[in-house]
Amino acid sequence: MLKNKIFRILAGIILMLGMPLIVRAAGGDGFAVNPMSVMISPTQPIQTLVVTNESTRPVLFDAKMYTWERNDKIDSYTPAVTKDVIVTPPVMRIMPNGKQVMRVGLTKVPSLQKESLYRLYLTEIPSKESLDPNASQNNKRAAAIVVAMRIGIPVYIQPVNPVRKLSWDVQRIDKGIRVRVLNLGNTHIRISKITATLQNSSEPIAEVATYEKIFAGELSSEWILNIPANQSGALKISAITDMDTPLDAGKDYAL
Repeated sequence: MLKNKIFRILAGIILMLGMPLIVRAAGGDGFAVNPMSVMISPTQPIQTLVVTNESTRPVLFDAKMYTWERNDKIDSYTPAVTKDVIVTPPVMRIMPNGKQVMRVGLTKVPSLQKESLYRLYLTEIPSKESLDPNASQNNKRAAAIVVAMRIGIPVYIQPVNPVRKLSWDVQRIDKGIRVRVLNLGNTHIRISKITATLQNSSEPIAEVATYEKIFAGELSSEWILNIPANQSGALKISAITDMDTPLDAGKDYAL
């Protein structure tokens, strides 16, 4: 459970920084995907991904789109039956240290009222050609039973009119301020930090890093802002997101 939480936090940091996602097998072979998520909208119906083979052997990949459902914050994935979202090429062979450009796009512009979620899975197809030609026969047999590398890349189809709106629950507690938010919008919001700033000041007196993704209609985790005991006045609570403009609580809170 702790490992999963740590992975989600690290994945969030990578997303916020715009870093490529790198997947490696036990032997050190791996591939990188950049960017590690795809955002498609009616005004930008096609996006590109670059897959880099960082190993010393050719690698064959299969690309498949899955429908992504969330129920009580539990994710489930099923092979997509719709042809509205496609990925090309569906199969790719990448030479050692080579790159492949992929395109994910819409075949028609949907009139969505709420964000639609998909997952693009890239799965290595094991082959004799992909094994190291310089490896011994025993090593080749061992490599043949290694689990193939696989990665799921989030694909977000934006609604026609995206709405980013949070409902704030801010409570004073002994430790400081407890904050939760409910996403009242129709698209996910990725929050990197919650800050508390005194009125007429630009520097936060407290902040907490979160790197949490909150989907439409969902409630966030609980965050605690430790406010120094000697502080007084009115606080402005804000969420720093992946967008340029922070989302504020909309009112000041007295200490």
